[in-house]
Amino acid sequence: MRPSRLCLLVLPLALAACNPNGRRAQDDFNAAGNNFGQSHLGSGFNDVGKGFSDGANATGDAIVHTAHQVGNAFSQ
Repeated sequence: MRPSRLCLLVLPLALAACNPNGRRAQDDFNAAGNNFGQSHLGSGFNDVGKGFSDGANATGDAIVHTAHQVGNAFSQ
C-alpha cells in the first residue's frame, strides 16, 4: 500500500476510535488478523467485513457528533 492510501484507511479508524463502533471495528480487525494467522480464511474475511462495517458506522457517528458540536457553536 502506498502511504497516502494507508493514511486514508487509518484516518477513519482514528476518528472512530473514540466511540463504541470504533472499538468494535478494532476488535473485528484484530480477530481477522488472528484468524488469518491460524489459516481460518473464511472467519478472517468475515471479520474484515464486520470491521469495515463497524468502522463505517463509527466514522459516521464521529461526523455526526462533530457536526452537532459545530452547529451548537454557531448557535451560541
